[in-house]
Amino acid sequence: MKRLPADLPKKLRADSGFYDRKVVAFCEARHITFGITADQTAPLLAALAAIPEVQWQDLTQYELAQAAEFRYRPQPWPRAYRYIVKRELRENKQHQLYFHDHVVVTNDETSPADQLLEWHLQHADMENLIKEHKHGFSLEKLPTRNFHANWAYLLIGQLAFNLVAWFKQLILPPQYQRTTVKTIRHHVLNVAGKIVRTARQFFLVISQEYRYQDVWCFALAQLTHFKGG
Repeated sequence: MKRLPADLPKKLRADSGFYDRKVVAFCEARHITFGITADQTAPLLAALAAIPEVQWQDLTQYELAQAAEFRYRPQPWPRAYRYIVKRELRENKQHQLYFHDHVVVTNDETSPADQLLEWHLQHADMENLIKEHKHGFSLEKLPTRNFHANWAYLLIGQLAFNLVAWFKQLILPPQYQRTTVKTIRHHVLNVAGKIVRTARQFFLVISQEYRYQDVWCFALAQLTHFKGG
């Protein structure tokens, strides 16, 4: 704190390891705006479940996600705070849909919920990139005891990581900029279809019921733009 300029506003964004009454008191005493991931305790989940359905608002910067907010006071805390929850529709291994919730507590009473969520979820971003690099591209464990083979394996993985980053940036819709390669494989790459040859051309035919057709259409339009350039 002594190293920070005294005349500038201060903000703290952190994960649930900082969800503690003492951290909140520290921020309040020093006029620090905070956004901290909340532990989803049973009382908090009960307050979350009581949110009326009409209060959920779509988050345009995320795919299949909504936000709502409520007031809540954890048992040892001196007062109630503003809680913002992001619920995101996901699909499990059995292809069943469910809501994944992320709850943030804040003393910011003025920022819109979507802007505050976007700011908060950028915390520890490098950690997420490292995790994506390791688990998304199978680089958490090198395959051999041979230095040069591992060097080649790591280099290929890094090239793949960079290509996917450019693919997201240049080809996919804006809401895919922060998605993992696992999601991209599920939505875009691992698609059941049939190759059809007619009039000396090849076509990929996919089902009309395919859930992410709009992503494919966007990507194909972007690819056509690059080809034309």
